[in-house]
Amino acid sequence: MLVNEFLQNSAERFPDKVALVCGKRRLTYAQIEEQTNRVANGLQALGMERGERLAIWLPNSVETVVAIFAILKAGGVFTVINPTTKPAKLAYILNNCTASGLFAPTREREAVVHLFETVPSLRFAVLCGQRGSESATLPPNTVAFPHLLQTSPPA
Repeated sequence: MLVNEFLQNSAERFPDKVALVCGKRRLTYAQIEEQTNRVANGLQALGMERGERLAIWLPNSVETVVAIFAILKAGGVFTVINPTTKPAKLAYILNNCTASGLFAPTREREAVVHLFETVPSLRFAVLCGQRGSESATLPPNTVAFPHLLQTSPPA
């Protein structure tokens, strides 16, 4: 059984049971299942292919959990990177693992722009957190996390 199948099985058996508490946010198994499906579909629409590596440069959050399961569902490999890692070291890590995608905080959008210039394998980024839905101010090759949730299919 794959790790992401544990979530699917729990969502089927206990859909309304709270599975994740992060600050004041509470998500049920069914909600997490739907969000991970949407983000996985969004990642595939962005061109993510099976076996590709995606990095998660986020603090502990709902988005981090959803990103992990979504990457697995889409057939990718995730690498969690300490959110306090400086952009120069992050570039080294991304180059070393040849990451094709990155989940990053919206407040780090300038660093993400620089990463596109220094990491040849990096094709897209998903920006998470406050102001993440301001698509008018997003750099090229980036998408807001809420946009993936709103526009991608849930199955």
